[in-house]
Amino acid sequence: MDLQLILINMELQQGENICPVSGLPIRAFPEWDDIELNDSYSVTFMLLGENMFLSIPVGNSDSQGMKRFISCRKEFLKYTGLYDKDHIELKDYSRLKGKIDKSSRLLFTEMLLGEERRGHLLGLLGYNGQPFIRWYFELGKKLYSKKFPLFLYKNYELAVSKALQLFKNRKLEKESVDVIDENEEINKLLYFINELSWDLKSSNLPDFDLEDSNPFKRLYQSLALIKSDYSDIIQNQKIAEENLQRSYKEIERIVEERTEKLKEQELKLIEKTNILETSLDILSHDTKNHFISLKYEINQIIDSKLKSSINESVEDIQALITEATGIMSSKKRIVSIVELIENIKVTSKRLPLMSHDRIEVEFLAPEFLFVQTSALFKNAISNLIENALKYTGENNKVKILVEKDHTIKVHIIDFGIGIPDGEKEKILEKFYRREATENIEGSGRGLWITNNIINQEEGNLTISDNPEGGTIFTINLPPYRVDDFDEMLRELATWFEMPYERVKTKAESYRTLYQLQGRDDIDHMDSAVFTTILTEIRKERKEEKNAFVTARLENFKNRNPDGKSIVIVDDSLYVQFYLAKYFTELGWNVLDFQDNGESAILSYKKKNPDYISLDNNMNVKTGPEAAEEIYEFDKDARVIFITALGDSILFKEKLIKKLPGKDYRIMTKPVYKRDVEKLSEEY
Repeated sequence: MDLQLILINMELQQGENICPVSGLPIRAFPEWDDIELNDSYSVTFMLLGENMFLSIPVGNSDSQGMKRFISCRKEFLKYTGLYDKDHIELKDYSRLKGKIDKSSRLLFTEMLLGEERRGHLLGLLGYNGQPFIRWYFELGKKLYSKKFPLFLYKNYELAVSKALQLFKNRKLEKESVDVIDENEEINKLLYFINELSWDLKSSNLPDFDLEDSNPFKRLYQSLALIKSDYSDIIQNQKIAEENLQRSYKEIERIVEERTEKLKEQELKLIEKTNILETSLDILSHDTKNHFISLKYEINQIIDSKLKSSINESVEDIQALITEATGIMSSKKRIVSIVELIENIKVTSKRLPLMSHDRIEVEFLAPEFLFVQTSALFKNAISNLIENALKYTGENNKVKILVEKDHTIKVHIIDFGIGIPDGEKEKILEKFYRREATENIEGSGRGLWITNNIINQEEGNLTISDNPEGGTIFTINLPPYRVDDFDEMLRELATWFEMPYERVKTKAESYRTLYQLQGRDDIDHMDSAVFTTILTEIRKERKEEKNAFVTARLENFKNRNPDGKSIVIVDDSLYVQFYLAKYFTELGWNVLDFQDNGESAILSYKKKNPDYISLDNNMNVKTGPEAAEEIYEFDKDARVIFITALGDSILFKEKLIKKLPGKDYRIMTKPVYKRDVEKLSEEY
């Protein structure tokens, strides 16, 4: 009698159903029915009587599925109260598909060894198994010398009968072994070995039906399993070789195509750019609709400070999306050259430009240095500064001077080797590399790209000699101009959700102030007044938002004095906030917040926390650099890297090289509470 037929008759009804073999009740539970273990593997658990349970796996297992099975099995035992009682497991193998791989077999064996040590599993009685399942059982018994019975029976009826007998006698009777002609069996074994195909073309096994009494049965089974595993390895090798060949051919094809494209003189980019800009316009339009809905929901918030802070954050996100689409669509934004340059980070350490010990910056009339550019313009300035640092030598300074006449001029002045007059125009050509710089890493495309960006911004790039030695790169850009002053004030009021009259009053105040001062550096009063108001409002909103978040962060400190202590380090206040919220809710004690690697080291030495979390890219020192010094101070430090690069193989390899043998953890942004909870359990 097959359990499958029993289940069909019972229709998996809840409550107790009687087993026709044992007369014992079978209990099915909805929460333990058809539990998904992987994409193609599931299991159902049922209780038979008070001391037996049924496990019914379905599908094709792998190592992850087996791990999940073992975990669910343990939970079911605890759920039914069998975990600490003597019990027997009946396992239906009829619905398994394919073979069980080696890693899954090892996991299953480790589980059985654990059960043997616990001493409550009296027997594992399988039934309806394929030949490979029977061989696994026989070899497992032989190799691991189980104290509890490990048998596979033909059907459910035999398995249940043996289980009842086992409970009665606490052991199974030894099965008789018939005396057979070993010489004949040796010949069969040799034939079996002969017939095994070990080449790369076949994974088939000779068809043998072995009696249980055959003395070489386990040897047959061992050979079959070895062959099976070997065939899997060979098959994987074949697949890998085929994939490698396809990759080689694909690389050759791509190289040939790209070579042909590089030979073309003119690229047909106009049509593609128009299509892309149209797509971005559509995307921008749809995104704006979502932001309108979001702002409506924000307006329902009663707390004015909270509403203002959230609204500012949403506007920042909207600005980032606008900037991202602007990179491709050349949409422009009114920006201060001063703020743009101050926010540039240079070198692989991503140091703030204003903090770099080799860079000097000077702004003439900084309050009126406004331009209207796309997001790409920042990349152009950054590239020129990086080039100056690279080619001027490690001991030389780089100076940045920003001034204004009829145009805004950004001078990047280096004191390096200089550029001959005959090469000043050539270095702006694609792939041009000077002989004097061949030992310095570069592709010859940086200045060509930079020049194109500046041209698209309606500006130009000039190159001249530095009288003190070196080179001066000068960007010339048209300054921002207000055409319709009153209309722009109304737009400004709309942008920041302020009363128009308030904005207009500010404008009149600044106009009067500048007129009284007699400022001769103002060549266009409307533009000067408008950009001054814009700067003031942006600064106020940013300070309000930062003050609000900083105050909220202080409330998280030392909430759980008895919990695990941690210092949170990230250059974003908002990341600090949600990390503090998660850690605090899980009982951790937040001691301090820092926003760069250098201050992280000082805080660790002062606060002596149990843990410290580090972002990767931060000012002054990166997360890995800070961790290196922290481990030097405390070799047992527990460091958690929380970064958007958490899944990057290159980042992980970098940490292995920089922090060999150290016990750290990596979490990938965005981080959720469940991630912190898992970390708390494991580390």
